Amino acid sequence: MVFPCFGQENFKNKHLELSLPIDSDSLIAYYPLDGHALDVGSHHHHGKIFGAEPTTDRNGRAEGAMCFDGQDDYTDLGNSKKLKPDFRIH
Repeated sequence: MVFPCFGQENFKNKHLELSLPIDSDSLIAYYPLDGHALDVGSHHHHGKIFGAEPTTDRNGRAEGAMCFDGQDDYTDLGNSKKLKPDFRIH
């Protein structure tokens, strides 16, 4: 997954790339963000993207990623209890 970093000038137009092992049996949702916010996993926790636009991904695939402006673009995932952690992050 590639996440554009916005904000401080020294991070502008830089990317943070994460590669995580994924255990599909314990996956609650999977959003490839390739033009929509559909959960392509087995639970179908679909969301809706506001403001962000599809863009070319790092491999040159058209609409293979989403561009969030870092200001007011977001994804609404609804109010499912399965998407709410039962712990606090400090």
